[in-house]
Amino acid sequence: MKEIKAFLTKIYNINWALKDDNEILIKLTDFLILSDLCKSKSEGDRLIKQKGIKVNDELMIEDCYIGDQSIVKKGKRHFVKLVI
Repeated sequence: MKEIKAFLTKIYNINWALKDDNEILIKLTDFLILSDLCKSKSEGDRLIKQKGIKVNDELMIEDCYIGDQSIVKKGKRHFVKLVI
C-alpha cells in the first residue's frame, strides 16, 4: 500500500484518498488526465461544470473522488473504467 501511495503522489502528482476499507480513491479531474480524456485540470473542471462527465451513469456537477471499478463517460462515445 505504501508503494502505491508514493507512486501516485510522486510520479503523477495526483490527489488521492483512502476509504475506511483501505480502498484508494482518485480525484476525478486527475483521473481524466491520466486516462487521456482531457489534457489539463482546467479542461476537466470545465467539462464537469458543463455537465459533460458521468460516473457510473450519474451526472457529475462538481469534482469528487472516484473508486475502483468506476466507469467514467465523457460525452457520448468515450468510456474509461478505473481499475486499481
